Amino acid sequence: MAHPSSSVMHHNSIYYARIVRNLMRLLEASCNDSFYEALPRGGQVWLPEANWGVYPDVTVIAGQPLFHEGYANRLTNPCLLFEVLSEPTEGYDPTDEAMLERSSNFSACRHIPYLQEYVFVHQHEAKVEQFYRATDDLWEVSLYKGLEAVVELNLTDTRMSLADLYHGVAFDSLDQLAGL
Repeated sequence: MAHPSSSVMHHNSIYYARIVRNLMRLLEASCNDSFYEALPRGGQVWLPEANWGVYPDVTVIAGQPLFHEGYANRLTNPCLLFEVLSEPTEGYDPTDEAMLERSSNFSACRHIPYLQEYVFVHQHEAKVEQFYRATDDLWEVSLYKGLEAVVELNLTDTRMSLADLYHGVAFDSLDQLAGL
């Protein structure tokens, strides 16, 4: 039987926290004194058509924040969202037709007019999936794997090495703890 604390690939793991911290550091360095602002989890992205909000792990806005009906907790103009995935999805293939349905958040958020990129950061391996808007209704994907890979964000001209993004994450420890 697995030890209750062995579920290291969940939202509250130390590795999740390190990935989000590293992501914020990389974005802050890139967006400093620019048109873009990176915001950590806690800021709600409001989906007026759905009449509900989501809480991405990291949100990037361009210019001043815009709010739904004046509520300072309902951001409506994200241009770039990041989601750190809690657990691996068995058999997931980013080239499948169903790739856009992978995350209910992404399915809802991709209709936000301001949104240009949605990035999934895997927690259990050095892997990033970058979805970007090619046209109003068409999203394309770039896949980055391995610590030597470098993600190039289209919107902010940010280059993020996966080695920097995953700094402090020991994948071999994840494998060992998950097997307890």
